[in-house]
Amino acid sequence: MVKDRKLVLIDGHSILHRAFYGVPDLTNAKGLHTNAVYGFLNIMFRILEEEKPDFLAVAFDSGGVTTGPITVPFIMALGLGMASVRTDKHNETD
Repeated sequence: MVKDRKLVLIDGHSILHRAFYGVPDLTNAKGLHTNAVYGFLNIMFRILEEEKPDFLAVAFDSGGVTTGPITVPFIMALGLGMASVRTDKHNETD
């Protein structure tokens, strides 16, 4: 019998951004900001404690060009953008 396993995937940049702006400004003795690291680790430890995953993966963006500028024109051309689901009077002009 196969045991069910739990995998938790984390968007690292999102959590770091949340931690940086959500934790009061903390600095070390050299004046470097440490609030993002502190908040990030607090969130990671909380997830480990509450979810008890068998596997945990944290992904960070690699930087460089994103796919947004390439894919958005196609999505909008197909009418799959926000305008296609909105029902207000300005949905046709967005």
